Amino acid sequence: MKTTSIDCFMILRQIACAALVISFALGCARSEEDVVPKAIELIQQGKTDDAIKLLTQTLEKDTKNLALYKVRSRIYMRLNDHAKAAADLNQVAELGELAAYRHAGAEYFYAGNFAASLAAFDACAKHFPNQAPQLWERGITLYYLKRFADGRKQFEDHKAVNPHDVENAAWHFICAAKETSVEQARKALIFIDTDQDTRIPMKQVYLLFKGDGKPEDVLAAATAGNPGADALKNQLCYAHLYLGLYFEALGETKKAREHLEKSAVEFGEDHYMGQVGRVHWATIKDVK
Repeated sequence: MKTTSIDCFMILRQIACAALVISFALGCARSEEDVVPKAIELIQQGKTDDAIKLLTQTLEKDTKNLALYKVRSRIYMRLNDHAKAAADLNQVAELGELAAYRHAGAEYFYAGNFAASLAAFDACAKHFPNQAPQLWERGITLYYLKRFADGRKQFEDHKAVNPHDVENAAWHFICAAKETSVEQARKALIFIDTDQDTRIPMKQVYLLFKGDGKPEDVLAAATAGNPGADALKNQLCYAHLYLGLYFEALGETKKAREHLEKSAVEFGEDHYMGQVGRVHWATIKDVK
């Protein structure tokens, strides 16, 4: 999907741990005394486990210290411990920073806990009803919960606030295909002006789902023009993800697995859709 507040939030995962902690230390209340500076020092020394232990021991005595939950959640994100990061972010939201529900929903999804992910996204929608159509991440979670009609509805709602996103149409398609049939999903495909979504290879992805393109067109677009290594990897991550999802919708399991594995492993990325590929592969790789 296109960049949202979630994507901006995820950029923090690429920053050094010390910088992550310092960004929140600036806002810590006086009652936290020297816990955060000590945690920063431990992280700078490479003693991440000790920093977590310090924060955890402090939180056991001060269970409503929102700032420390935020600090610890960033450390867990850095360690890719998504379940613990999600739990801390959910606690941040419960303590009053309600926007954290959306971030918790993402981390629960990365951890493969789809029920908790949906609960967090639903809490976000409840507290910020005007933002409910923005929650395309919720639609993806609904897909993995096999609530295909609800997922389709979420992507239909999202079109009202993001009308030119090819990925939104693709996810609507795969939900509709599971709910009804590929033929019906194609008839109901959300219209997208592909000139408005210039990301590579989104135009070819849309034409494929529409029935006017071929899988090889998607890969050709992703590799055309001699892109740099980083751009090429990212474009192939998306290309293989949507090829995999497309073939899965068509019931072509072998082809779907080949592309989904490439998206998750060979061309895996750390952004939201890269994580979707990783999570999807984790759910099917051991299925015979």
